[in-house]
Amino acid sequence: MSAPGRSGHLTNGQLAAAEAAVEDLAEIRESLLAAARGEVDAWDLRSSLLGYLEQHGPVLRSAAATVGEVVRQQLLEQLYSWRDQLDDQLGSHRRPPPET
Repeated sequence: MSAPGRSGHLTNGQLAAAEAAVEDLAEIRESLLAAARGEVDAWDLRSSLLGYLEQHGPVLRSAAATVGEVVRQQLLEQLYSWRDQLDDQLGSHRRPPPET
């Protein structure tokens, strides 16, 4: 699976893969609940978890990168906004940049 585009959004293929990962996560949940009830062997549970990660690891990493990029962009926008507000409030009281 390729990385998200510069816009920080998943492609249609990536979105379909993410939806499949979410659907398969329901099976993992059921396996965990069955293990808690003692109905599933620890090795079977481990195998299920590793299989899920092997199958869906790339889309999970891509989705995490996409979320990280969106959060980074939002944070930068907020920081620039705060900087502009400070500039407006401080006006001429702001220190001049250091001379080079």
